[in-house]
Amino acid sequence: MKIARIAVMTACLAMPMLAHGQTPAAKNDKAAQEVIDFRNRYIEAEENRDMAFLDKILADDFFALNPQGKLLNKTQQLENLKRPERTLKVLNARETHVQFYANGDVAILTEHVTVDGHDNGKPFGGEYRFLRVFAKQNGNWKVVLAQGSPMPEQPAAAKYSHGALRFGSTDFSLWGSAKGPGQPASAKIHVPARIYIPAKIKWTPTD
Repeated sequence: MKIARIAVMTACLAMPMLAHGQTPAAKNDKAAQEVIDFRNRYIEAEENRDMAFLDKILADDFFALNPQGKLLNKTQQLENLKRPERTLKVLNARETHVQFYANGDVAILTEHVTVDGHDNGKPFGGEYRFLRVFAKQNGNWKVVLAQGSPMPEQPAAAKYSHGALRFGSTDFSLWGSAKGPGQPASAKIHVPARIYIPAKIKWTPTD
C-alpha cells in the first residue's frame, strides 16, 4: 500500500537522524499519546497471543527485523507469535520518542525496553532498543515495521573493598577495586614509613 511504502521509506531516511539523537518534536502531546496507547495495545496483544487483534493491526505488507537479523513478513510473524512454547514480556519502556511524518499519517516510535522471554524452554531477552513504524490506513493505525536490536552491555561500576595486613606489630591498610569478575584489580596500600614490604603479599578483604 502507498502509505506503508511511504512509512518504510521514511523510517530508512530517519534512521541516520535517530542515530545522532536529533529527534524532531512530536506533532503534539495528544497525537503522541495516541500512538503510545496504540503501541501499548499492540505489545499487550503480542504478550497474550491475541492473534485476531494482531491480524487486524499488522499491515498486509508488514515486516519485522528480529535481533538475529531475520526478516519476517506478516504471516511469518503471526506464526511465530502464536507458538505456545514461546513466551514474551516487554517491560519497563523508557526513553520513548514519537516522531511524525507525511502530515501526521506516519509515526516512528523508538524506545528502550527490557525483554524477558522463553523459547522451547530456553530463556532470551535483555536490554533492547526498538524502532516501530506505524501508518494510518483508512483512518486507523497499522503496524508497518518493527525492529529490535540488543543494546551494548554497560561496563560494571568499579567495586571497592577494604582490607588489612599485619606484620609483627605493624598494621597496613589496603583499598582494592575491580571492574568485574575476571577483570584485573588494582590496590592502594598505606604503608608506615621505613617499613619493608615483601614483593608478594596475599591478603583477605574485610568488607
